[in-house]
Amino acid sequence: MPASTKKKRGSRPMWPDYRPQPQERTLALYDRGRIYTEDDKAFSCLAYNTLRNILFDENLLLFTDSFTAIPFLPFIDDIVQDFPNTQAHPNTLGSLGSNLQKLLWEGKRETTLSIHAENFIRAHMVGGRVDTPGLGNSYSSLIDLDMASAYLAHFRLFPGGTAIGFYGVPSTDYVSYFAECEITIRRDIVLGPFPKRLQSGRVSYPTLPGIYTAFLWKEQVEECEIQGLEVKIIMGYGFRKETRATERWCQHLYSLRKNAPTKDIEIQIKLATNASIGRHGMGNERFVLVPHGKQAPSDAVLCDDHNAFDIYIHPIVAPGSSHMYHFFSHCIAMTALTLYQFALPYAQADRLVASNYDCVLVLEQNADHQTYIKKHSAGDIAIPPENKTWRWQMLHNVEIRAPRRFHSDEHPIPTRPKTRQPV
Repeated sequence: MPASTKKKRGSRPMWPDYRPQPQERTLALYDRGRIYTEDDKAFSCLAYNTLRNILFDENLLLFTDSFTAIPFLPFIDDIVQDFPNTQAHPNTLGSLGSNLQKLLWEGKRETTLSIHAENFIRAHMVGGRVDTPGLGNSYSSLIDLDMASAYLAHFRLFPGGTAIGFYGVPSTDYVSYFAECEITIRRDIVLGPFPKRLQSGRVSYPTLPGIYTAFLWKEQVEECEIQGLEVKIIMGYGFRKETRATERWCQHLYSLRKNAPTKDIEIQIKLATNASIGRHGMGNERFVLVPHGKQAPSDAVLCDDHNAFDIYIHPIVAPGSSHMYHFFSHCIAMTALTLYQFALPYAQADRLVASNYDCVLVLEQNADHQTYIKKHSAGDIAIPPENKTWRWQMLHNVEIRAPRRFHSDEHPIPTRPKTRQPV
């Protein structure tokens, strides 16, 4: 239920979080008993205390692929015991994109959701849209229509400000809201415009007459009404303002990808983009390594490719972490809504075979797909994400094996070698 408007103790962080001036450190690498720095210094180091003292005295930032990398194996127990004096921070593509979001943020900082509002949206949102009317079938050829920079295109305009709990009809001054809805379908429809989570946890898109409960953003409610469905709002959270503070970041990431010097770097930029959007959907947890005796029963054992260590990966709740969960939820929902609106005419013409988050597979007809840009062509990467443009490619010998699992000559599903299960 929406929380009371009564102010409670404590506060939620703003986003981007306050970041003090970063301390300049010298990058260093440890290899076979010696530390090498980026300014060409070298130090002998055969014991952990020596390693630790050098790091602090020389103000070093030590890079390693892994705690379990061979050079660090002799020190791993000491590193864990020395926490929190010695801490490690993963350098992931998601953290790279997230830091760029903070650096390129425009305008005032935004308030994060209250715990009640965040938990409400987190408990009831669904992921990307997937349709498989052609499940189990094989096709000699299909057209794959793919939305260019789908998530980047929908990560530009968001509901902002304080989330306000409400019951019944939402206020007309809400630019958007996320709410529990009762939706009535009076007649059969070919493609359901709203997601419904089943008791099994799976998501369906109802098409048969009936009354359904679903949790939708305002834009999804409006689409249901356009399609002739009746929607009754039960309760939810509304937002009175909107923000475009991420537009600069979106444009920058697009430019980086467009001007990437190699295909591999372009792929890494795309991964960093999507991963940093996904970070807003993360829980308020971080992970630390703890020695034997301090682990919880559910903690995972630290392993590498060859060994298991008497060290455990332990989650720590960080309630003050700043993630814009409604940004993540709204972006996923709006991408799914755009996909539905694009796929609907194909479904009505009995041409829709499958959809998968940001693409649809359709039966070819009169070469109408050629009105779009061909995927991997010269003009492909030049498509600005705000255009929400679709691209096409022809797939051959397509099998719809499962939701989100399509096999074709162009995109074969790799076969996994059978491995013997441990006894």
